[in-house]
Amino acid sequence: MIRLIPLGALLLLAGGQARSDAQPVAQQGTPTRRLEDAPVLEVTTDSRAYCRTLFKQIETYRNLSREVRDLQAEGGMLCDEGQVRGGINRLRRALMALRSGQEVTPIPP
Repeated sequence: MIRLIPLGALLLLAGGQARSDAQPVAQQGTPTRRLEDAPVLEVTTDSRAYCRTLFKQIETYRNLSREVRDLQAEGGMLCDEGQVRGGINRLRRALMALRSGQEVTPIPP
């Protein structure tokens, strides 16, 4: 399952303190910014649903190389067999290759 959690909420879950009236905090050499301006983090879980999400993202691309198709097929198969982490690893590698436009280094058996 994919959930978007604001960084402030993530800090609260981790035991930090975040208040709506919080003032920007300066750290060494970093510019100050308000908590509301913090980037939103995407939190994912290793699940078959996340496998399907990655698989579908790969399908949105055209003219897949053989390596990417192989990684997609292996990743989908591993997810279906319950080896979710290995499947997600291959699906992520396929997406990274697609987004960078580079060839994929094969995973040893």
